[in-house]
Amino acid sequence: MKKAVEAINEQFETLARSKNFSKVIYKAFYFACDAHKDQKRKLANEPYIIHPFRVMQKLLEMNPSDEVLVAALLHDVVEDTGKSIDEIESQFGSRVAKRILGLTKTEREPLIKTLEEGAREFPDIILIRIADRLDNLADGEKLPIRVREKYSAQYQPLIDLVEKFKISSPLLEEFKRLQSNI
Repeated sequence: MKKAVEAINEQFETLARSKNFSKVIYKAFYFACDAHKDQKRKLANEPYIIHPFRVMQKLLEMNPSDEVLVAALLHDVVEDTGKSIDEIESQFGSRVAKRILGLTKTEREPLIKTLEEGAREFPDIILIRIADRLDNLADGEKLPIRVREKYSAQYQPLIDLVEKFKISSPLLEEFKRLQSNI
């Protein structure tokens, strides 16, 4: 696992140099690495940090803001680790923290409702969620049927939000194609 984490760090560093990433993106990547350090992706048995890294990579072709890339890297930190939204806000600012809140499941609200509320201020979080789903769906047939059904149930509400907020992106076609294979 240590070698896999080192490989991801190398990939990030190479990408960061080629894209001339700002310091805040470096900071977010290493913050996420620390937060997820003891976690593994269940099906792939790989370090969890690979998932937020791939989500961020999927967004790069759209030339997103640093805040969007930071939110992509941190999108699971509050939900899946001991880190709080207050920590995110103090380290990365309120605009990133608000995006993370819109991407985070709560006990009170279904994810699609928090996503819609967050998208009113930051519609780009819908693309972060789609990039997240694309990475999760990449495991396709390896996913248990209940997980595939859960993702399928989230498909139409995500597409509805895309239409509501008039979002376009090459990610949408990939999302529709992968979804049709589930």
